[in-house]
Amino acid sequence: MTSGGGTFSPEEIKYLKSLSAVAEATAKRITYTDDFKRYCVVHYNEGASPVRMFVF
Repeated sequence: MTSGGGTFSPEEIKYLKSLSAVAEATAKRITYTDDFKRYCVVHYNEGASPVRMFVF
């Protein structure tokens, strides 16, 4: 969020939308795909750190 004010810039939104884990991105919100959410739940339950799940 480099544009300040707690919002994503148009360039950041474009980048976020290019990620396979992201279903939708707006200036204020990222919505992740169901597959990514399932991946996170499974790996979290196996003891993975939340930070590691966001670094593929």
